[in-house]
Amino acid sequence: MALITPDDLATAVAEELSQGQPPLPTATGQPLSGPPTATSASALIDRRHIRDVLTQRSSARDYASTPLREHTLTELLDLATAVHVRHWPRGLYAGGQLRVEVAALRVGHLRPGLYGWASQDSGLVLRTVPSWLAVLGARYCAAPSIVLISGPTVAALPHSYRPARVESGALGYAIWLSARTAGLEAVSFGGASNEHTRELPTGMRHLFTLALGHPWEAGTASQA
Repeated sequence: MALITPDDLATAVAEELSQGQPPLPTATGQPLSGPPTATSASALIDRRHIRDVLTQRSSARDYASTPLREHTLTELLDLATAVHVRHWPRGLYAGGQLRVEVAALRVGHLRPGLYGWASQDSGLVLRTVPSWLAVLGARYCAAPSIVLISGPTVAALPHSYRPARVESGALGYAIWLSARTAGLEAVSFGGASNEHTRELPTGMRHLFTLALGHPWEAGTASQA
């Protein structure tokens, strides 16, 4: 198998983004800019930053007590889902049935609860405040937000269930990389929440979990 160096990968990402796609947000968490102008979008991409996003990723289980800004969370979800749709067209494997929800524990002014996510336009919509919300920190980790991705059960999608699970993971990792461009860290978990699955519509089950927030640093308060 041919080796791909970080520089090659950074170039490929820059070229991909130059094809009518908005540039990535900066590491400082500034808002996403609009569509690229007539100037080359490649020139707008900090190639070293892209390399850092890819090579310096680590699983973070300890997070600062700093709450997430709701705007930052919705923008990174919008970026990740937009990229995911391009590479996993609707109707492939999960049939466009993946469901993204966010357990918001310390997110801006949001009331702690389980929020549905569909698009940047609709934002985060409160669905419920489940009794099991309080135990997510102990079950996974004490991050300010925990993304829960659900999809069809094996009975609902017998011939494509395994690829659908792969797709749910691909979306989860897209959210992870999107979070890193905003200066956040994350960690994924394979264990499903049976409580969450029981509250989903018939034929759906929880498949993938991603906790994310501001990374804990020495000298700062931690929610570990």
